[in-house]
Amino acid sequence: MPGAPLWEDVIGNVRGAEKTIRRRMRPLEKIIPELKDAETRWGAVRALGQIADPKATEYLLPLLSDPDPDFCRVVAEALGKIGDPRALPILEKMVYGNKFRLLKDYPSKATRRAELEVRGTIRKIRRKIRQVQRHQSHPA
Repeated sequence: MPGAPLWEDVIGNVRGAEKTIRRRMRPLEKIIPELKDAETRWGAVRALGQIADPKATEYLLPLLSDPDPDFCRVVAEALGKIGDPRALPILEKMVYGNKFRLLKDYPSKATRRAELEVRGTIRKIRRKIRQVQRHQSHPA
């Protein structure tokens, strides 16, 4: 039957697409547990930033309370890559609530770098919000 191979190709393509979707979903599920391990959390945060899945925001936001400004900088960088507006109030509170001035146990250069990264992340997220708002007010 001439139609049979075509139908089998369609089914094969659908199954292939399902596998691809499942593969893309797995990294987030695999990375989240790594955030609890002191040896793997830095890499896990960077990986979540690369994936840029907004679902990661809820796992990254609590990490901003870490006392290490370098780690906070990496978390802020990941949040900037994700661009989720939910991060904005917390990042603003960090900068304008003087969190970085309270971190006296770390060198000032590390603290300053972290503060600058958070400020940059705030700008990125605000820019993304403005783009979405412009797009919504002027649909194509």
